[in-house]
Amino acid sequence: MLRTYFIHHQTIIMKHLLLFFLLCLAWISWHQYASIGIDDVVKQVNQYHQNYPQEKIYIHTDKAYYVVGETIWFKVYGALATTHVPLTPSGLVYVSLLDSTGAVLTTRYIKIDHGTGKGDILIDPNWQRSGKLTLRAHTNYNLNFDRNFVFQKKISVYDSYRTVVAAQTSVDSTLTTDISYGRTNLKFYPEGGDLIEGLGSIVGVKATDSKGKGIAIKARVFDQSNNLVTLFITNDQGLGSFKLVPGQDFNYNVEANYLNRTDHFEIPAAKKQGVTLAIKPYKADTLLVLTQASTPDFLAGAHLLGHIRGEVFSKISLDDIGSNAFIISTSDLPTGIAHFTLFDREGMPLAERLSFIAAKLPKQKININLNQATYRRKQNGAITFKINSNREDSLLAFTSVSIYDQLLNNRPTTDIDIYSYFLLTSDLPGVIEKPGHYFENGQVINEKDLDLLMLTHGWRRFNWDEILSNRVLDLEYVPENGFTMSGQTTRISNDRGTKSNVWLSTLNQNFTMIKTVSDGDGYFRFGDLQFIDTTTVILQSDRYSEKDKGKTEGPGKDYLNINLDPDYPFYSEDQTYIPATFVSAQDLNHFLTESRYNNQVSDSYENLWSIDLEEITVSSKKSESFVEYHRNTMLYDEPDNRVLIDSIPGAHGKLGIFDVIRGRIPGVDVVGIYPNQTVRMRGYSSIARETTATILLDGVPISMVTANAISPERIAFVDVLKGLSKSAIYGSGGNGVIALYSKSPEEMKGKYDLKSGVLQFNHPGYYHAREFYIPDYHENTEEAETDYRTTLLWYPDIVFTKDEKEIEVPFSTSDRTSVYQLLLQGITTDGQPVSQVLNFTVSE
Repeated sequence: MLRTYFIHHQTIIMKHLLLFFLLCLAWISWHQYASIGIDDVVKQVNQYHQNYPQEKIYIHTDKAYYVVGETIWFKVYGALATTHVPLTPSGLVYVSLLDSTGAVLTTRYIKIDHGTGKGDILIDPNWQRSGKLTLRAHTNYNLNFDRNFVFQKKISVYDSYRTVVAAQTSVDSTLTTDISYGRTNLKFYPEGGDLIEGLGSIVGVKATDSKGKGIAIKARVFDQSNNLVTLFITNDQGLGSFKLVPGQDFNYNVEANYLNRTDHFEIPAAKKQGVTLAIKPYKADTLLVLTQASTPDFLAGAHLLGHIRGEVFSKISLDDIGSNAFIISTSDLPTGIAHFTLFDREGMPLAERLSFIAAKLPKQKININLNQATYRRKQNGAITFKINSNREDSLLAFTSVSIYDQLLNNRPTTDIDIYSYFLLTSDLPGVIEKPGHYFENGQVINEKDLDLLMLTHGWRRFNWDEILSNRVLDLEYVPENGFTMSGQTTRISNDRGTKSNVWLSTLNQNFTMIKTVSDGDGYFRFGDLQFIDTTTVILQSDRYSEKDKGKTEGPGKDYLNINLDPDYPFYSEDQTYIPATFVSAQDLNHFLTESRYNNQVSDSYENLWSIDLEEITVSSKKSESFVEYHRNTMLYDEPDNRVLIDSIPGAHGKLGIFDVIRGRIPGVDVVGIYPNQTVRMRGYSSIARETTATILLDGVPISMVTANAISPERIAFVDVLKGLSKSAIYGSGGNGVIALYSKSPEEMKGKYDLKSGVLQFNHPGYYHAREFYIPDYHENTEEAETDYRTTLLWYPDIVFTKDEKEIEVPFSTSDRTSVYQLLLQGITTDGQPVSQVLNFTVSE
């Protein structure tokens, strides 16, 4: 009985202690903001952007969609996220093309100068015949922040020989709506953040189908007595609004009608007390700001803070009354999203609202003039670009221009461009449908719809908890102004990390060697490496001792394993992206038909210069000696395919062994870039529903990571086993086997000995963009080859300076009569994005 008494009272004491502990935590959480006034908030916002400047990256491609075998020509634009000035902490941008599964197909390392760089990617027929590819661009430093803001755009790639689609169907499921998608979804966004009983408020609405696509609905709002309160509709992007004054203890519901279907939704209940924040256009270049409170004490000592991309432009103290009204001039503000936040006297945010500011938009930054109104087939032409600027800066703007067949490659006016990306999409979370819907040639054309977008989206370049806590961010990824090589050295016996000396040597025109010492766990890093072109790199290591201090000569004999990190950071697949350009069935049919004809014309010219040879088989005693050396490790008689490495021109200059076999074996796909490649088999069912092949080295299974580290110089031949019958003995589950066989010691004589503690590989270095070819047509155009180019011009380097404000760019038309579209994109050195479109005709 006594024991029960003590246990009972012990439980009561513990409950009180727990309650006291929770109250202490709540007080500490509140107190960390209690001393933060509005001036402190402004100071911490400025300090945050000074300490952690963010970057924006945008990619301008020559056209909207492609067929297999074409080239994606692109220009990279980088800028500070706050001012959009094209000067970034990073000097290296990774531009990758991903397949439909998210696997990296290829990557270009683009050197950035004054915020810009250029490149191109040939769409390899071995990747995939058609579908959505993803063009992704980021810096290493980008990855410290919200990855939803990394540039990612879906690009449609088609097989020109595919079956033509039905005439009235859509070819982009992400942009269609159908009643089979299921129930309508509605989200409600009270202006400022909350509905408050007795206070009138605008309620934003976002209507989507079950796939997240915005839909136009008609809706009615009812109270709990089923009395009709108001009506509203949403636009094609699913955005709408209605006004509501919540009654005390009232409940409201919405009846939404879409495609002859009716759904019902409950509006979240209003709070008993609180504040509202409303932003409305007033007169020219002004905004009306309204605040209301359920009781005056809610606004006692409150402040309103306004900023655009983190640059504070307004700080207003509120009166201790139930409502306040202010007029804010926007005439001197930069273009972009204004973020208004209402803080209480302790610096805690109470309400927020976004508003798009467009008062400082230039009418037209760059004039574009063609040397004539229309053109004939196969005719030389010229375009003059002239910038309107009185600035005396040495550099004024960086731009790129493309001309493409507008009837074959129709880029909708609602598509993304650098203007809508920099000023809108890049600062908002999630997918923004049809961002170009709100702008035209750098002008706002749908102010009402744009305000609905502001009402229903947040701003996520930073969050107030992060700002107000004033904590130091742990930046995992540093800005790169060159290449970074990092990894870990481990013991050969147990793969345990150990401190070591690490040497990096380059075997290019000028031999160099640099040294670093890894930490206690073996981690090392070399930064800001300048590989201007493909460079042979050798990494060597040996165990560190105190005797090594000051040692500069090469490594000794106490070797360690070197595990090199990927050449760019691992990237998750759950980020948002810019949707692919919508292509109607009619436009797609036309595009595929013309592309197929263009391919046939190109093939006919190639055949004029080709010679048909009878098929021959080359055998070699050398290959037989290779095979016999490894015969006792083979569990099969003959492979399905065999590749002799030394018979392939340039094989030893490849980065890894998988680069050598890429595209040489039917049914075998190499996905990714060195040193993060995988090998997949096509057309063979797997027990585990996987397609990744099993990798063997001299008969022993190895990991893909290990295989990626093997130099082609070490391998004599590669055997491929397809299907379950041959590969089952290795436990591949039907995924197939890639069997690597190394050269014998005799064959390796005179070769570089890649033993433990040594890695040798070729690093591709900065990508050197190819030059876009422009035919020169003068008098004898009829004797020239048939020309069916769909892209007439790609010119990525139009740079305006104070001494060169007018630039002429030549181009030539093709045999294709059509309407062509000129698209100019770029950015000025004072941070103004530029996007302009001009159409012209090519006739007989």
